[in-house]
Formats: sequence, structure tokens, C-alpha cells
Amino acid sequence: MKTIYVLKTFIFNDGSGKPVTFDPGFHEVEDDVAEHWFVKAHLSPDGKAPATQTDSRITELEGQLAERDTKITELEGQLATLAAQVASLSGGDNNGGKSKSSDAK
Repeated sequence: MKTIYVLKTFIFNDGSGKPVTFDPGFHEVEDDVAEHWFVKAHLSPDGKAPATQTDSRITELEGQLAERDTKITELEGQLATLAAQVASLSGGDNNGGKSKSSDAK
């Protein structure tokens, strides 16, 4: 058995049984589960669980997640602005400002 620290909730299904939901925090799991690539993708970046819940890596990782979320929000805003600019340049019809031909047969 190994102790893992999950950063974000995920559902694990190894195909041999019922899917298991892992919420953030510490979990005792079988070695093969802890070593599974999908499980590792949801653990701390170095692949190891913090030794205790007061481990400084938890605060550091939470800060990194907050920075990532802020950057995503910022990029979503930029995307919305650019989409609005494209829409205004094309007349909002998504057809490059060209009208459809009424001659279509």
C-alpha cells in the first residue's frame, strides 16, 4: 500500500471493477493504483505525496493552481475580445461580410 496526495478530484477506472472517485487529499491505495499513469497525472508534480498535511508543498501547489486559473481567466478574456473584433470586422455574419447568393439552384 502507498499513500498518495490527490490535487484535484478524478474518477479512476482500471477496467477491472467499479470506478473509484478520488477527492483531493490523502488516500491509501494499492501499489499498482499509485503507479498508474492516470493516477499519477492527478498527484503532486514530483509524483510523491506530501509527508504530512502541513507540508509546504501543499501551499506551493495551491498557489500554482491559483496562478494557472488566473492565467486561464485572462486568456479567456483575450479570446472573447478577439472573437468580438473578428465578428465586427466580418459584419457579424461569419461569412466574411459576403451575402449569400439568392441565385442558388
